[in-house]
Amino acid sequence: MAVKKLILFVYVFGFFILNGFSQSADDSTNYQYISPSFEELFKIEKQKNLDTKVSISSMVDIDKNEAPGIVTIITSQEIELLGARDLIDILNTVPGFNLASDVQNGLAFGIRGNWSQEGKMLYMIDGMPMNELAYGSYIVGNRFPINIIDKIEINRGAGSSLYGGLAGLGVVNIITKKGDKINGHKLFINSGISNSALSRSGINYTYGGELLNGTEICISALVNNGNRSNLTETFLDSTKVSFKDSSKIINQNIYFSIKKNNFQIKHYYEDYNFQSTFEPIYSTTKTLIEELSYNVKVNKLSITPILRYKWQIPWNSEYGNAQLYNPNNIETRKITLGFNSSYLLTKNIQLSFGSTYYNEAYNYFISSYKKSNKYIGYNGFTFYSEFFVKSKFANGFLGIRYDDYAFFKPFWAPRFTITKNFGNFFYKAMGNVSYKIPTLQNIVQSSNNSILPEVINEAQFQIGFQNQIIEISSIAFLNKINKLIIYSVDSLQIESYQNKGSITTKGLEFEIKLKLKKVQFSSNYSYYTPFTGNADDVIIDINNHKRGTFAFPTHKLFFGVNCLLSPNVSLNIFNNYQSSKSFVTRIDQQDNYDVVTKNGTNNLNITCQIKNINKNHINLNFGFYNVLNTKNYFGYAYRDGYQPMLGMGREFFIQLKYNL
Repeated sequence: MAVKKLILFVYVFGFFILNGFSQSADDSTNYQYISPSFEELFKIEKQKNLDTKVSISSMVDIDKNEAPGIVTIITSQEIELLGARDLIDILNTVPGFNLASDVQNGLAFGIRGNWSQEGKMLYMIDGMPMNELAYGSYIVGNRFPINIIDKIEINRGAGSSLYGGLAGLGVVNIITKKGDKINGHKLFINSGISNSALSRSGINYTYGGELLNGTEICISALVNNGNRSNLTETFLDSTKVSFKDSSKIINQNIYFSIKKNNFQIKHYYEDYNFQSTFEPIYSTTKTLIEELSYNVKVNKLSITPILRYKWQIPWNSEYGNAQLYNPNNIETRKITLGFNSSYLLTKNIQLSFGSTYYNEAYNYFISSYKKSNKYIGYNGFTFYSEFFVKSKFANGFLGIRYDDYAFFKPFWAPRFTITKNFGNFFYKAMGNVSYKIPTLQNIVQSSNNSILPEVINEAQFQIGFQNQIIEISSIAFLNKINKLIIYSVDSLQIESYQNKGSITTKGLEFEIKLKLKKVQFSSNYSYYTPFTGNADDVIIDINNHKRGTFAFPTHKLFFGVNCLLSPNVSLNIFNNYQSSKSFVTRIDQQDNYDVVTKNGTNNLNITCQIKNINKNHINLNFGFYNVLNTKNYFGYAYRDGYQPMLGMGREFFIQLKYNL
């Protein structure tokens, strides 16, 4: 009851802040947004600026409300006001995104009730794919330096028609700041305390600027470490676990880019390690990416050739039982040569197209397991094209992708979308076929290479309204995944993958953003339900479908308010509510397992930003996270019985930014 009253207080407090600031603002103060009456609110014209342009869903810059996808933009300003500690804090604000636990304490996001960890959600940094090559996963938490993020573009829904077999359920593209936005040398130092112990600490150096002859350079170097949690938990099987001593994360990260006119070089290196609580091991992912690109424009044609080399230790286990883990410890590489292009056929018709040829290969990391020094690999060829046609009443997108990889039958992924802006109102209707191509370990750990690609059919509809002050939208979706690729491990700890059944989910999402004179307000709600499928024994509680899929809540409600107390000081309050969720776990010492349900949770954060201290040299960000000290259980998305991971309890976090 006390928790409910506190949450109610926060919501009511936020409402009165909105009203109080909007009515008592000093007109002489130069703020970005005006404060209209309610009647005027929907009459203001839409702001025309580059913040509404996205390329994630069409490969060309287009207004977000006319792009052929359900697109979310999160800007660097919004990330700063959020007081985000890492990528988890940012993506937790997105409708339909929820965390779950993979094996060995690997936290990752699912989307709309579907586990997207193993190759169904593509993560990119400036267009460079980040998913590891063995399983297609991307683990989150204390990983990427968020201080160099300019904006994040997120496409919720099928992305395979543009991005291929790792984008079946969605795409996240992190776009970094250019040299002029970084503008010199910056140093970021942060630290956190939770449960009377260090929860995280890190240092990030960035530089952005222009060298001789107009050459732009951006550099970021990050070193950080921390824990998943500092809590202690006694589980149902009477096992007592201290996560403070068993959930460490250690990370080093270097990223730089050099751009001269239309030619660009990108370099990315990462050494990411996370400790397993329930196994005596560390999991490690090392990534090296080198990319060259050159943009050529000739009249109405734009073409960008790309050459990319990617080497990884994708997800290897260290310090554990050598006989158990070494057979799955591999190193991988991928060489990609391709191009993206667009051609303006007429004033109202544009053609986008591109192609890639690539080779993915692996070899065993431990020399004694290597059959030879040669890599074992597969070749792939892709081609995509899409027509974009403008008209008075609708914009039409008709596209298709051809993907021929390894020994699989070539796959076709078509999509058709209609969008249109009518003044401040807009709508979108889309139908897509997407897919998930088996990754290297999916192939290796299947029986006689019998694994098949997943096939994803999707329909979405969106209506909305946007101007300078308010943005409102509602979304309905229907998603069916066939030939699900399911992971399992037997009593001898032998891992395997197989196709097993299908699942269909449907749901709704609502979003609202309000920008006033001294206040910004945002809220979103998302809901899904599984309603057909024959994989119930694996990913759904067969006794109660209303609980949703394993590990994911069916309801999520996010609320945030940013209050500008002065030109240099802001106070921010955020709450993320998730309904109850179920997962399978061990319930006694006799290795019996059952479905357990955890009650809904509220995660309340209160942060503050102070800018321009000491003659504009210092910015300070600090706050309390998980103020209610909620226990967040992150269960496993399959019926395999791993114990859940716990999130961090109440935490005080502080970050200092120094302009050198």
